[in-house]
Amino acid sequence: MQFQFRLPKCLERLIGGTAPSASRRRQSPVVAARADVEMLEPRRMLSVAGPEVAVSPFSQTSAASPSVAMDKAGDQVVVWANANGENEIDAQIYDSAGKPRSNVFQVTSSDTKASSYVYYPSVAMDDRGDFVVAWIVEQSHASNFDVRVHAQRFNLAGRAQGSEMTVDRLTGDAFDLEPKVAMDSRGDFVIAWVSDIIHHYGIFGQRFGSDGIAQRNVFQVDGPSQEPGNISLAMDSRGDFVIAWQEFSFGSGIYVERFDLAGRPQGSPIQVAITKYAGQQGTPVVAMDSAGDFVVTWQLTYPLGSYPSLGIFAQRYDRSGKAQGGIIEVTKNDKNSDWENPAVAMNATGDFVVSWEALDRSSHLLKGYARQYHSSGAAKGAAFMVSSSTTSNSLSPIVAMDSKNNFAVVWTTVVASNNGFTYRIYSRRFKQ
Repeated sequence: MQFQFRLPKCLERLIGGTAPSASRRRQSPVVAARADVEMLEPRRMLSVAGPEVAVSPFSQTSAASPSVAMDKAGDQVVVWANANGENEIDAQIYDSAGKPRSNVFQVTSSDTKASSYVYYPSVAMDDRGDFVVAWIVEQSHASNFDVRVHAQRFNLAGRAQGSEMTVDRLTGDAFDLEPKVAMDSRGDFVIAWVSDIIHHYGIFGQRFGSDGIAQRNVFQVDGPSQEPGNISLAMDSRGDFVIAWQEFSFGSGIYVERFDLAGRPQGSPIQVAITKYAGQQGTPVVAMDSAGDFVVTWQLTYPLGSYPSLGIFAQRYDRSGKAQGGIIEVTKNDKNSDWENPAVAMNATGDFVVSWEALDRSSHLLKGYARQYHSSGAAKGAAFMVSSSTTSNSLSPIVAMDSKNNFAVVWTTVVASNNGFTYRIYSRRFKQ
């Protein structure tokens, strides 16, 4: 028997970046086979650096939609949406040993909290540990429906740097979704989001200096259609960046576009290679090393989005956008099923780790898994489960990595109770 966890309606938009309408959740169309899958051999295992840690306080029973970032020394920040009647974005900072650097603190301002709803947080960190958080603010009393991207900079101690920013500075009411943020080694950053422009969706972005001052104007990504979504963003050490997204229009799939540090497109959008299996590509995630080489991972489902899914895949590219090696079938020979919600992190030299969610056949619970890879695309070892819990679902694991191949996985734990469901954020660190 297969179990597919479904969220209560009130929290659908908070868990794992789920979009707020059915039309935004539909999958991409059927795609044809045209590439071989790269065969990988297991290498070596890693060690657990510590126990899994409850990031969100136990007083919060509706913590969801986490995002995680790590500096080159291994300091880590986790942000999440607290829907436990607080309507705020919270954060917690950890040092390289996994010890808290601060208490849980509020990212969003009191003014924002009092007048609107906040969700979809995203965080990025520079080499020194300074970080920026972006999120959605939905005005609850606006004359028209107004949803915009906001952001706030912090230092490693968790002290706000400057004031909360409205990223989308276009006039009139807006409908922005899925904010993502990426940062270079010096603290310059870019924020990208999906916006509804006259009933069609487009991807927009804004670059900022390390001081939080906007660089030039908002730019738009030129995709092959007007229905992009599920965006992802990554940046190298000098400020070049790449945006990945899923096209929802017929005949489309997953695309990436490269930009230089001035925000100028570098060539045309690239369609990510399709596996030998016919299916629907979805939920792309991209990560980048310091030189601009990058990797894209995605999930593949049967036509029309039916279950079970076909697995998690990845493809490496060099800084010019040329594919490197064959497609990596991350979940090949995995005895679980319903592989979904992939994530990926990459270190400065190109080693990377992929995480995902799958149905554990023995417990019939949704559990988080991860697998490490060399910069060549060869697997360092077999996939492993990130949580030790045998009684709870571990949803949508995400990952961040430091310069020494140590990494942290963060996920949402869901437990059924007499009062419904309890949602909490957990983290666990692993080292080479």
